[in-house]
Amino acid sequence: MDSTKRKFFFYLFYFTGIFFSYLIYGYFQEKITKTVYISNNARVKFEFPISLVFCLCLSSFLTSLLSNFVIFGKFVVKSEIPIYYFVSCALTYVCAMISSNASLKYVSYPAQVLAKSVKPISVLFIGVLIGRKRYSIHKYIAVFILVLGIVLFFYKPDDSKTNSDSWPIFLLTVSLLFDGFTGGIQDRIKSFYKLEPLVLMLNMNFWSSIALFLVILYTGEVWRFLEFLKLNPRVILQICGAAVTSSIGQLFIFGTIAHMGPLICSIYTTTRKFFTIVISVIIFGNKLMVHQWISTCIVFAGLAYDSFFGKGIKHS
Repeated sequence: MDSTKRKFFFYLFYFTGIFFSYLIYGYFQEKITKTVYISNNARVKFEFPISLVFCLCLSSFLTSLLSNFVIFGKFVVKSEIPIYYFVSCALTYVCAMISSNASLKYVSYPAQVLAKSVKPISVLFIGVLIGRKRYSIHKYIAVFILVLGIVLFFYKPDDSKTNSDSWPIFLLTVSLLFDGFTGGIQDRIKSFYKLEPLVLMLNMNFWSSIALFLVILYTGEVWRFLEFLKLNPRVILQICGAAVTSSIGQLFIFGTIAHMGPLICSIYTTTRKFFTIVISVIIFGNKLMVHQWISTCIVFAGLAYDSFFGKGIKHS
């Protein structure tokens, strides 16, 4: 096999890994959060976002441990990066995940995926205000396209917007802001230290798991969560499915960044998110109005533009 074919199959392998692992993860996540369950003779929905994120982080931590052992011959690889970087990165990551999962109680899964896709907005916002960065004009054009698309998506032409619509938008905004902080911390780490992808994955999920466990233990959510699982045992398999596919997806993402760079990873994840929305519409019957389909195309056009032209950064 010549180098061209080998490179093609290498790229295809990582694309297929990211695409299908997160496509299946999206199915399980929507199944968990949108299904109506029976609990104590009452019809309820899954309302344990912190416990769900804990399961995901714990699974990713165990997966990274195993991967370290397979690749490096030991479970934990020492790093010169100070612990407070990993802890702060983990906390912002956890806050973003919890806010994102909590928003699913109020918005459809396609709306959540689309809103989370406009991460370049928060990256630019945090980079300008805190990182004192100057971005190329292409980055601002991409952000303008993304803002236009997301505003159009949540626009209600029948003027039926209520105060209850503000809370999920707030949760998604908080999630995006913490995504921006997470990206900013990771950029700072990379600017001072050599960062191994698996080391970042292991430490982020380790500290995330500890923080989340303390929260669910302190609030008592862990006992309500376990009681819910006892009454609805089928959710256990769904959570396991989401945890495993999320962990595998993280491995492929970190591997893509390490071997092919963030541009290729951005293209892969953008493509995956679009098809996640399409699959959600087909399988779960989430209906999108004409202007929402148009806005979805606008958002992904903005993401494609940002991937190819918006990567230029100048430090102030």
